[in-house]
Amino acid sequence: MNRLLCRQINKGRQFIRLFLFVFGFFVFNIIVFNAVSLSTNQIEKSFIDDFHDISKVDKYEGLTIDTDLGAVRLTGGSYNGRPYATIPQILESVSFDSGTENPTWNSIDWEEKLEGKTSLYVQVNLSSDGKNWDGWLRKGMVSFTFDDGYSSTYLDAFPILRKYGFPGVIYVINTSIYIAEAGNKGYVTLSMLHTLENAGWEIGGHSKSHKMLTTLSDEELRDEIAESYLYLKDNGFSVKGMAYPYGIYDQRVIDVASDYFEYARGFIGLDTSTFDYPVYGKYALSWVSSYESVSDLKALVDFAESHHKWVIFTFHQIDLNDSKLESLVQYVKSKNVDVVTVTDGMSRMNSKGNLPEVTPANNRYAKYRAIFCSDDGKNTPILSKINLNARINAKGNSIYDVNGDGQVDKEDLEIVIQHFGEIITTPSEKMPDVNGDGIVNILDIVLVIKNLNGIQP
Repeated sequence: MNRLLCRQINKGRQFIRLFLFVFGFFVFNIIVFNAVSLSTNQIEKSFIDDFHDISKVDKYEGLTIDTDLGAVRLTGGSYNGRPYATIPQILESVSFDSGTENPTWNSIDWEEKLEGKTSLYVQVNLSSDGKNWDGWLRKGMVSFTFDDGYSSTYLDAFPILRKYGFPGVIYVINTSIYIAEAGNKGYVTLSMLHTLENAGWEIGGHSKSHKMLTTLSDEELRDEIAESYLYLKDNGFSVKGMAYPYGIYDQRVIDVASDYFEYARGFIGLDTSTFDYPVYGKYALSWVSSYESVSDLKALVDFAESHHKWVIFTFHQIDLNDSKLESLVQYVKSKNVDVVTVTDGMSRMNSKGNLPEVTPANNRYAKYRAIFCSDDGKNTPILSKINLNARINAKGNSIYDVNGDGQVDKEDLEIVIQHFGEIITTPSEKMPDVNGDGIVNILDIVLVIKNLNGIQP
């Protein structure tokens, strides 16, 4: 009799577990999928199909979305910019409310198709109130660049930046190095350049002989740019970028430069209303001349710090009797900005792989923007399937990964069901009370089901 009673009790428990499992899926399908489907449709409708240049960026605000999901699909559609070299098209999303005061965003990922000479940057912005935003970069940045390869860059600028622990960038002309190797003291030698690179500086090209590139024949143009790259590469330097002589270029120049270099610094001037990178494309980065007043240069540093922007300063011959460089470097040292080489700065343009554990607390709102660069003026990048991944706990594991095996699966669901009804009094990294309300209940089951592998909104 007792055995029969025990069997009936066990069957009753199994029936309850099965009922809760089925009921959880039922709730999930009706409440979650329908709600997320509606949100996703709303999000996709909010994007513009014909992208605008930097002066006509459309912004959308105010949409709330449930980020308890393992991966919130921000959009399932595909978008691509117009073929317009040097001026990218920018798409900015709506803002998303995580619904919690202390989220830690995990990561954003997306799919991209890059045909021809195209590039795509996706950046994340965060806010505590949905009104005041941190900025598209996690931190403001400053770069110190030096043109033409004067020896004063090595003899005077290098010690100043080294004193404050900063790297620099030098863009050199082949012919200047030739005469330096022949004994001219006015320009840097290959040995000096290697010393700079070993100290963390970036070595870039500034053409073979500093001719106006837009005036050259196709053959002469390729010779000026290709030889600039090959000469430095053959002498053991890691060459990523170049600076156009006089800052002058056109599409024909970009077409050749992009065959050899990963970026190019372009024309002079920054307008704080569009003070951003890569606003004009990675083969047309703008810069600020050192001929501006010290107060104006410092004001740009302040702006970079407060708005999380990037400013590139450019110097030529350094005169130690002019204290402008050291005054500026000393000021930058006092500010909360990173001093980067241009290659390092370009690497920070994307948020992919750069988001975990860097966001401050209480930034419950998030949005992203995509920057479409058509470097050849013909092809365009294509962006699709953008996902904002789930929040993570302090140990870096998903809060829904109950058993800590690195994935949310049926084993996690079984653990929650087994502990159904228990009151949690001792915090544990593997506790089945995934929503943290102190009891294992139907809400915990639904949350785990929502985040099972393979289930996407």
